[in-house]
Amino acid sequence: MSPGLGVSGRIAAFFQAARITPLIALVALLLGVFAVVVTPREEEPQINVTMANVIIPFPGASAQDVEQMVAAPAEQVLAQIVGIEHIIAGHLACIGRVENSRVRCSEDNRVRRGMQALGWKVERRS
Repeated sequence: MSPGLGVSGRIAAFFQAARITPLIALVALLLGVFAVVVTPREEEPQINVTMANVIIPFPGASAQDVEQMVAAPAEQVLAQIVGIEHIIAGHLACIGRVENSRVRCSEDNRVRRGMQALGWKVERRS
């Protein structure tokens, strides 16, 4: 071992010289293969993604208009709905997009009513 090596260099030098290193690598490989074989698979897994995207077109509007007249009010309406944990809003010219992530499943009816309320408010502004 070189005297100028640090801790990680000494550990690396030890494993390069050790005869057990290939055995450790083989055991790690076999454990990985075992994990892949034993892990159960489903053809169509039932994953509950509780998320909603609201895309609101606003033809002819600038990005600033979409932010002020669509994205911000939509965020406010969605923030009032019980069960929504995160609201992410974005806007481009002519399109406002509000994404709700982590909607609690137990509040499905309230979330559905809130989305309907958002739709009604958007329709009234059009």
